[in-house]
Amino acid sequence: MAIQHSHFNQMWNATPDQGELAEHLREMLAKPESRGAAADRINEHAGLAQTYRENSIDAEPRYKPAMFFLSYFWHLQAPTEYPVYYVTTEHYLEDHDRFVQDGEWGEDYVEFIDTLDELINLATETTGADWEYRDISNAIYWDQEPRLEWEAEEEGQGPGEPSGVHEEVLGDFLPPVVSDLSAVAQRDSTAEAEYEEQDRDLAVVFEEKLHHSFRILGFDVEELGQGSGRQPDGIATAVRNDYAIIYDAKVRGDGYSISTDDRAIREYIERHARQLRDQGVRRIYFAIVSSTFTDPDRSTLRELRETTAVESIVFLSAELLEELMVLRLREPYLNLDDIRAVFGTRDGIFHREELNNVLPDWRDVTVDEFL
Repeated sequence: MAIQHSHFNQMWNATPDQGELAEHLREMLAKPESRGAAADRINEHAGLAQTYRENSIDAEPRYKPAMFFLSYFWHLQAPTEYPVYYVTTEHYLEDHDRFVQDGEWGEDYVEFIDTLDELINLATETTGADWEYRDISNAIYWDQEPRLEWEAEEEGQGPGEPSGVHEEVLGDFLPPVVSDLSAVAQRDSTAEAEYEEQDRDLAVVFEEKLHHSFRILGFDVEELGQGSGRQPDGIATAVRNDYAIIYDAKVRGDGYSISTDDRAIREYIERHARQLRDQGVRRIYFAIVSSTFTDPDRSTLRELRETTAVESIVFLSAELLEELMVLRLREPYLNLDDIRAVFGTRDGIFHREELNNVLPDWRDVTVDEFL
């Protein structure tokens, strides 16, 4: 979904007072203290969207996306408390007589959470494994075909046909906050102009998107980077899987070369490896995410690996990170042990064909076939 067509931008274009809307969003997007508070916020935001829709001639923000919009940001802050309200999940639950969206938006969201809680308990008892909201939503999506979202519903239209084109698959699955990750990484002129208009530095934007990307994969993320001195941009930890990734974001129009950055990388590792060891993390990896890469000096990578606490140093393109996120969102059984294959297998540039090592063997398909 293009950023300019997002719910946020529709609201922004429709509001008569952008300062007032900004204050409203700051209040709405913070994690609610309770499910009751979440219901109240959804109703308030949906009501505002409906008011804008009725009174604006320049934009028509839709009110049902309030459930997805708010729940998405709450889920990032508290993934075990607030699930994302996917329309696909709603339709599936309705088809199986487990949920009906027929009241106030907020109260329906609370009922939606209660229904997913029941499914989590059932799945956990049946499989003996721990399930989360994301796992339930992924399993539901895998079980049925994608449907168009609320635009068709509110206009009284029927569902459309999903596209099988690879680029559209990425667009369909990636949340708006990371949908332009690769464009930002390569300093695409359109992305650069868009964020320049918002008075946002592209390097900082890329860092923020990278934090979101690792969270989507399922990691606990510690944000470092801008304003923190000589620091990597973040640390992604797989707590249950006993490994962590120290990562750094590099916006490059012509590709990244390690060049003289080996000294900075060494400092990053030495500064944070001890802390991770003290936390009980046994395996530590280092990753640089950028647009493209020139072939790194193997001896430099080997020396860094042999003289620091990291087991591998990986160069991962933003485009492949986008595909990895789609794999994680589409494949309900993909876990952080599988994703370890990206960061913990070997030093150097990670290539697309290596994504085949991430998919479970029993799927017996290639990444191209899966996507």
